[in-house]
Amino acid sequence: TGTWTDLESGAYALTANIRDDCKFTYAGVYFNNVNRVFFRFRAADLAEVTLTVNGNPVAAEDIVDLGNGTYAVYLEELSATGLCTATYTAVLTVGEDSQTLTYGVQSFVYSMQGKSNASAELAKALWLYGQSATAYAATADSPTA
Repeated sequence: TGTWTDLESGAYALTANIRDDCKFTYAGVYFNNVNRVFFRFRAADLAEVTLTVNGNPVAAEDIVDLGNGTYAVYLEELSATGLCTATYTAVLTVGEDSQTLTYGVQSFVYSMQGKSNASAELAKALWLYGQSATAYAATADSPTA
């Protein structure tokens, strides 16, 4: 850990659009005081949409209205030891139609490879931090107070 090596894959998958008025439009990692994976989607009528993440329904109050028929869902906080392994499968359903998106921190980091900007450097640092935290947790004794 501590040295950057390009990832071989991004653990990203997206099924075909279910319809033009309801589809995933973006996924990423939200950086603030905590890190979270998020999904954005478009929907003509949110009342007709069902969204699940890893098989669990997303409550309407957890869907953020970004305006103009665009919505976002921010997932739980990512632990340091979960950064390199956390993968989420979101299913957007309208009636009988559905679209599935699989995404995680690895997907984000993979998409930033080869870029030379602040986001790319942050992605690399996040990945290396996750690797270091996982390695430390695997060898560390139980924390003491």
